Amino acid sequence: QRVSASLADGFGEVEEVFPAELAAWRTGRMIFSNATLVEVASELNRYDAKTISVDPSVSGLKISGTFDSAQADELLEFIQRSYPVRVIEANAERQIVPR
Repeated sequence: QRVSASLADGFGEVEEVFPAELAAWRTGRMIFSNATLVEVASELNRYDAKTISVDPSVSGLKISGTFDSAQADELLEFIQRSYPVRVIEANAERQIVPR
């Protein structure tokens, strides 16, 4: 099990964690199970040089799947095709916004 904590928000809810998810980064994979777009963006920000942010109005959309951590562009393209969002890119920043 896992729990997240921050000074601003305190403790989050206890979540079930699967061993394959914990070691996925070692093989260059990101595994999402019902993750919000904010969680996906946070994980992508660990791997991509361009900062990704999410508009609050679409931040709660959920995504599940296994993705290559070196393929951020492909994941963002998948998100645009699968959800009512688009990715705006400017300089070294990307923002996921409603269509």
